Formats: sequence, C-alpha cells, structure tokens
Amino acid sequence: MSAIKPKCQAVMMGLLLQGMSGPGVASPRLDVVKQQVHRAALQRDYVALRRLMVAEFIWSFGGDGSADQAIAAWKARPDLLRTLSRITAAGVACAQETPETVACPAHAGLSYRAGFVKLSGQWRLAYFVAGD
Repeated sequence: MSAIKPKCQAVMMGLLLQGMSGPGVASPRLDVVKQQVHRAALQRDYVALRRLMVAEFIWSFGGDGSADQAIAAWKARPDLLRTLSRITAAGVACAQETPETVACPAHAGLSYRAGFVKLSGQWRLAYFVAGD
C-alpha cells in the first residue's frame, strides 16, 4: 500500500481485519466487481456504486471517509465518475498490493487510483483518490 497515506493504510488494515473475522461467503471475482464499478460509474448509477463500496470509503485525504460523502461529492463532480470509469475499464492493469487489496491502475503514482479490498470473501471498492 505504498501509494496510500498512513491514515489510509490504517483504515485499509482495519477493513482487512474486519473481513478476516467473518464467515466466508461466495466471492465474486475481482474482475467482475471491477466491471460492475466501471459500468455503474459510466452510467452514473449511484445506487449501484454505493452497493459496491465499503462504508468507510476513502475519497479524500482531507479527513472525509464515508461512501455516502463520496457519492454526494461525485454528484457535484461527474467528471470524477468519468475518471473512475476509465481506470476500472476492461484491459486496465491493476496491481495486487496484498493478497486482499488491489489498486487500479497499476503504477498510478499520484494520479487517480481505485482500491479494492476483499472483506468477508467479497471484493469491495475501498478508495478512489489522487495525490499523496
């Protein structure tokens, strides 16, 4: 998780620990969830996006940390959904950061990146941020 600030790393680790404690459930493959995020972002389907996100979603390094806040921000800035759609499109390579976390696109640096985490056997969108 080198491209993520320490606060974000702590939240991600907390999410991972939550996911490891629950019973296993059928897991949709990451590529399926990534495609669902892509489609929902492309169609501006906020309800579908919200279902794919963790509750403590990271969308800003300014202390904001909820999926509902992110959805409200995206409604005001639809250009961000175009970016989310672009970086989760089929063919965009992602980087596995840990066995339970993946960032798209690979090698994003300080550019926008979407992070997925596996919680209780289910892949979820955990962050969408740019910067350091």
